[in-house]
Amino acid sequence: MNDTPNMPDAGKGTALIDGGKVTIKSEGDLHLEQGSRIDVGGGARVQADGKIKNGNGGTIALETARELTALELGAQLSGDAFGKGGTLK
Repeated sequence: MNDTPNMPDAGKGTALIDGGKVTIKSEGDLHLEQGSRIDVGGGARVQADGKIKNGNGGTIALETARELTALELGAQLSGDAFGKGGTLK
């Protein structure tokens, strides 16, 4: 997002620059297949004064209902950001 005054869309809304939260809950085995991807990355925004505001990465939470549940993690998980990186719970 670029809020520099000379940009065509400057000031036309609030940019969501922080990553969100993805929670996956399973009653049994949890399989995230090869080639799948979960991304909670954050972005950045150029403010009207030219300063950059960094966004933070979000959270990925993988939860299972049972203690001895199988977890197959073939997916790519990412939470890159210009501010603080994301977390995995």
